[in-house]
Amino acid sequence: MRIQQSYTIGNKLSGLPKSLAVYTSGAGRKRAAIVINNKQIDTIKITQLSYEDTVVLETKAGNTTLFIASKYFDMKRPIDYNLQKMQAILMDEKSGNCIRST
Repeated sequence: MRIQQSYTIGNKLSGLPKSLAVYTSGAGRKRAAIVINNKQIDTIKITQLSYEDTVVLETKAGNTTLFIASKYFDMKRPIDYNLQKMQAILMDEKSGNCIRST
């Protein structure tokens, strides 16, 4: 599950059970997050591509590897900025398997 414009308190995501693995990035207000509710899925956050408005994960379940991205597009920023960030994510994919969501 991916979350955008999440409810935060003190720049931390709030309102989700602690039993869920919640992935966010950065020190400021988190506007993108990915929640994994299956402990059988190995998940690694790709920190080079993640920040407050973007979270990118590499997940492995069995023999399948996927890249999952959640991206918040800030309307106050030029669209080119957001498109460049998305291009960086797409170019970094190693396996070609990516779930894209904006």
